[in-house]
Amino acid sequence: MKKKWAWMIGAIFMGLLVGALASTGIVQAAPDGAPLLAPVGTAFTYQGYIEDLGSPANGSYNLRFSLWDAPTAGAQAGSTQTKSGVSVVDGVFSVTLDFGAVFDGTALWLAIEVQGPGDPGYTMLSPRQALTPVPYASYANTAPWSGLAGAPWAYFSGSGTSGQIYHSGDVALGSLTDPGGNGLNVQNYTGGRAAVRGADQLGSTIYAEGQLGVLSPSGLPVNVTNVGVLGLKPAAGSNGAAVYGWNNDNNSANYAGIFVANGTGTSNYGIYAAASGASARNVAGYFGGRVGINTTAPTADIHMVQSDGNSSGAGGIRLAVSGGSNWKILHTGLHLSFAENGTRLAYIQTGTGTYVVPSDRALKEGVAPLGSVLDGVMQLNPVTYSYITDPKSTRVNGFIAQEVEAVFPGLVKTDEDGMKGLAYSDFGILAVAAIQEQQAMIESLQRENAMLKADIEAIKSLLGITTPAAP
Repeated sequence: MKKKWAWMIGAIFMGLLVGALASTGIVQAAPDGAPLLAPVGTAFTYQGYIEDLGSPANGSYNLRFSLWDAPTAGAQAGSTQTKSGVSVVDGVFSVTLDFGAVFDGTALWLAIEVQGPGDPGYTMLSPRQALTPVPYASYANTAPWSGLAGAPWAYFSGSGTSGQIYHSGDVALGSLTDPGGNGLNVQNYTGGRAAVRGADQLGSTIYAEGQLGVLSPSGLPVNVTNVGVLGLKPAAGSNGAAVYGWNNDNNSANYAGIFVANGTGTSNYGIYAAASGASARNVAGYFGGRVGINTTAPTADIHMVQSDGNSSGAGGIRLAVSGGSNWKILHTGLHLSFAENGTRLAYIQTGTGTYVVPSDRALKEGVAPLGSVLDGVMQLNPVTYSYITDPKSTRVNGFIAQEVEAVFPGLVKTDEDGMKGLAYSDFGILAVAAIQEQQAMIESLQRENAMLKADIEAIKSLLGITTPAAP
C-alpha cells in the first residue's frame, strides 16, 4: 500500500469572516439601505498538499474530512465530509468543507483520510491538524458580547446607526457617571432639553422628563415604595404636565390612558389624584367629557351604575368628614334615598317626586301624646322677610327661630356655625294638633249650647210662651 501524508498549507475564510461582520451590524450600509456584503453561511475552503511515495501526488483522489475535539480520540463535531474525485496537481488540492455551526470557540482538530487510485480503502493521515483561529470567524454570528474581550457596553442590532441597543448591566447617560445600582439613568445636560426624547411612527418628536420604574421615590404626597411609571414636572416653565396621555386614533374605542389596579393587597387604586400648593386653585381632576362610573357608555355628564342599592352597602355617593356622620345619596331600587350611617332617613318618591320621611311604627319607640299646643301656637308670630344674601330681596313668609324657640324649643335646630334654623314640616304637625284641640273646644261649646237651648225651651213651656215659626 502506498504511504501518503498531508498537511494544511492554508485555509481561505475571508467570505465567512465578512459575512459574520455583516450579520452583527458593524458592516456599513449602502446608500440605498442594503448591506454591502451579505452573510455567506458556514462553508469554508481548505487547501492541502499530498505526497505519494515521497513525490508530489497527481491524479484523482477521494478525501474524507472530520472534526474532533482532541488531537487523538475525543468526540466528533459535526458530520463527516466526503469529497470524491478531487483533482490533485503537483500535490496541491482544494476543497470546500461545511461542518455546520460547530465553531463556538472550542478548540477543534481536522482528521483527513485519503484513498488514491487503486487503493482498496481510505488511509488515515496522522497527526490531526489543529485548526487555526480563522475558521472561528463564523462564531462571530452568534457569540455573546459578554464572552468577547474589549467588548463595548452597547452595540447596534441593525445596520448603519439605527436599530436596538443592548446592555447587560446598569447604564448612566448624560451628566450622570454612576448608575448607583439603577437600570437606566438619564439626566439632561443642556438647558431647555429633555432627558429622554423619542419619536412616534409619524416622525413626531416626543420629549420625556421624569422617572420610570422608581423603587423608592421621595418627596411624594403619598407614601409608596414601588412605582411603575413616575412623572415629575419641575417648577420651571408653564402649562406643564407630569404625565400626558393623548390618543388621536380613529378606532371605535380610543384610550388616552388606562389604569387598572388588580392586586391582592388590602387596597387597590386605579387612579389616585391629589392637588395642593396652588395659590388660587387646586384641581385633582379635570374631565372635558362625560364621566362613567361602572359603565363604559355614560349617557350624561356623570353617569354612575351603583354596585348595590343598599343604604348600608357600598353603592351610591358617600359624603363624610373626619369625626362626623357618613351621609349617602343613592338609588335604592325605586326611590332616590338619603341615608346617614347606613340608615335611610328620607327619600324622594319615584313617579311623583314627593319628599318622604319614613314614619313606620316599627321604626319608633317612646310614642306619647303631644299634649296641648294651642296656647303656644297662638303665641307664634308669623312674619314676612327677605334674606340678606338674596340680591333680589325675595319676600318669604315664616317665623323667627329665636321667637319659636321661646315657645317650642324642640322645633329649633342649631347648625355647626351656631345659626338657628327651623324644620317647617314640623309646623304642620303643630297645626293638626292645634286644630284638633280647637275642635274639641268647639264641640264642647256646641254640647253646652244645646243643653242651654233645651233648658230655655223647658222654661218657655212652663210659662206658656210659644216660639213663633220661622218665616
